[in-house]
Amino acid sequence: MNSGRTVFSQLISFLPDREFRRCVARYGGDRRLREFSCWDQYLTMAFAQLTYRESLRDIEACLRSLQGKLYHLGFRGHVSRSTLADANENRDWRIFADFAQVLIGIARPLYAHDPMGVDLEQSLYALDSTTIDLCLSLFPWARFRKHKAAVKMHTLLDLHGNIPTFIRVTEGKMHDVNILDEFLPEAGAFYVMDRGYIDFERLFIFTLCSAFFVVRTKENVLLQRRYSRPVDKPTGLRSDHTVILTAIDSAKAYPDPLRRSGYATTSTLEIATRGRVSKRELYALVGNKQEMLIACISERAKRLDVPADLPVPRDRETLEQVLASFGAKLAREVSDPTVIALFRLAIGEAVQAPEVARALNSIGREASRAALRKIMAEAQASGLLTGGPAELAEQFAGLLWRDLMVSLLLGVAERPNPREIAGRARDAAAAFLQLHPLPNDAPA
Repeated sequence: MNSGRTVFSQLISFLPDREFRRCVARYGGDRRLREFSCWDQYLTMAFAQLTYRESLRDIEACLRSLQGKLYHLGFRGHVSRSTLADANENRDWRIFADFAQVLIGIARPLYAHDPMGVDLEQSLYALDSTTIDLCLSLFPWARFRKHKAAVKMHTLLDLHGNIPTFIRVTEGKMHDVNILDEFLPEAGAFYVMDRGYIDFERLFIFTLCSAFFVVRTKENVLLQRRYSRPVDKPTGLRSDHTVILTAIDSAKAYPDPLRRSGYATTSTLEIATRGRVSKRELYALVGNKQEMLIACISERAKRLDVPADLPVPRDRETLEQVLASFGAKLAREVSDPTVIALFRLAIGEAVQAPEVARALNSIGREASRAALRKIMAEAQASGLLTGGPAELAEQFAGLLWRDLMVSLLLGVAERPNPREIAGRARDAAAAFLQLHPLPNDAPA
């Protein structure tokens, strides 16, 4: 039996409880309380977060099952559902907001020198927002649409350790750009934002504060190029220009020159749009864009196996029919516009995400080659072909595709119709058998 401290109490021991008492005293949080202090409330919500509790009833039931251990966990008051609900509703939220800033101030120096994948000595922040859907009947104050309620959480994330340094919860209708008024940029730091934060009057404040911002531009932003710099295209860069704003109001709001870089990549929004799903649905299934592409490649590769109804080649005529049939299936699947678009996405991400390129080669390309090697091995076992199955498979694939795949990827050729695909497969099968004449004593 464990006679030491619980894991939860060991985690809580790292918290500066003196700072928490200062936050409570600052807002009079424990005034006129007989039990269930603010510290008990904080421990309860921390326990719920760490143990994935889903409701107040769930929190109460879980803690009551540990009634004899609550004192050793750090609780001094009785935890009940109604008491916790009243505390969450009535106590000053600024107590916990101030304490969160204390913890952030402790955590950030610990991760200040952690690698983050970018050779950058200055601070690097990412600013974004997420909309949290709510039930309109339960939260009528958070009306977002006619039949929908929501709030929006704006987060400024320090990418050294992925620590949030600024969090603000607003009504769902608030535009993202307005949150730029809520914090002061740090001198010398870099801020990465999406195009929803484009407001040149607000962005000029970053420049005045000696901070830097990286933001995706909009199509309707009018720019004039002043200078061009050479770029290293294998890294994904396509252009690097110094530009100025030419629209009158924009130029007045931001009179300094800007640097515009073109980059070859694919956004998650583009993937979701092509897949006719929402970004939320995508992230519910996979963790990031690279995993999405690998999952798509794996799913499409399943269609390239040898059909079960194809006969085992016992003579040359049957072998030609099998090659023509599977070749037509292969050309039909791979020339599909969805597959070509997927290949383009994977190629565009290959520089920054080599695992996608490896998946395209080992999963996507290998699936068709494995099926062809199986056919060639069966023909070889029947004495219809000589040579290695892998070499024979590569030869047939080359005869089948020729320059079609390159033309489709470049967009300079249309997808062949079913009749053209069948003809291409028949021609490839006939040409392949001509290259490999019938061995001696083999069935005709």
